Amino acid sequence: MSLPSSLATVSRRRFFGITAGTAGGVLSSGVWTPASGHDEDEHERRTCPEQNAIPHINQGPPSGIGGFRFFFPGPVDGSPAPTDPEPAAAHASGRDPSLIFNFDGVVGQADLILTGTGTDTTTGATGRYGFHTDMRFMSGRFVGTDGRVHRGSFAFICLDSLLVPTPTAPGASPLGPHSYDPGVSESDVMWTTEIPEGSVEVDLDEQEAVLHAKNILVFDAFTVPNSLNTFHPLGKANAVINSLRIAWRGTTARRTHSDCQNAFRGEFFENVATIEVVATTPEGVARSCPQTAARHGFRFESDPAQTSISHFAQIGREHNGVFF
Repeated sequence: MSLPSSLATVSRRRFFGITAGTAGGVLSSGVWTPASGHDEDEHERRTCPEQNAIPHINQGPPSGIGGFRFFFPGPVDGSPAPTDPEPAAAHASGRDPSLIFNFDGVVGQADLILTGTGTDTTTGATGRYGFHTDMRFMSGRFVGTDGRVHRGSFAFICLDSLLVPTPTAPGASPLGPHSYDPGVSESDVMWTTEIPEGSVEVDLDEQEAVLHAKNILVFDAFTVPNSLNTFHPLGKANAVINSLRIAWRGTTARRTHSDCQNAFRGEFFENVATIEVVATTPEGVARSCPQTAARHGFRFESDPAQTSISHFAQIGREHNGVFF
């Protein structure tokens, strides 16, 4: 089946922003999309063009992660980190925290464990949940796939419910698994979506930063392997990050690093991050063509920020690609 000409050139991320508004309920009111966010000209609403992905192709376990363009969290100099399962040789020269190449700006990264309450919005049943998250921001200028320099702010989002209880997150996923991300872009940028520029506040003199955003359109792919599987055997639902706030402070290490192999350099401050987040997956109605069962709605509200556990966090100023 061919797409109508009006949709044939619409990116996957932009198409989702167009269609999600018709989903009804939680996705139809007050949702920020690149098409309705703030931009440099208040009289002209536009989206940023596709960004270029970093050149590094991840080689790590777990199964299904390899082949995508990102580094796991860890020190930018490539030194060993329990948050990075890639072979040591894969990041021997460094780890670029940005998902966007040809980028010049500020970045933040947070690998966290958090707990909270999940609610089946169809039945009202509740249960304690544990989630793992890798969240990042990138804000500054970049060269888009159109070859021009643009400014923008972006968030990398991975919010994945734990399937096995742990001492720090005993809740696991009692009402079923949920895994939130924006999808992989047409230009292979991993799980990254545009956000309003005012969502990022960085003070490198004080070595602190805050990412705060509301109503970010994402997918609920239920598990990370299902998200990365092209066929999504578990299905995939439109969802929303209703609110997100991550704060970075308390520097524990300072690193200045230049990596010729991966073409990035910068000054970075390792610290501690905290998170509060609310995410919602709306109910899904049963359909006969194609055959789908009705899906219960789900809402997760995290515990207060101070209860989150920071495995690795950093902020900094970096230059990569043509800005290296």
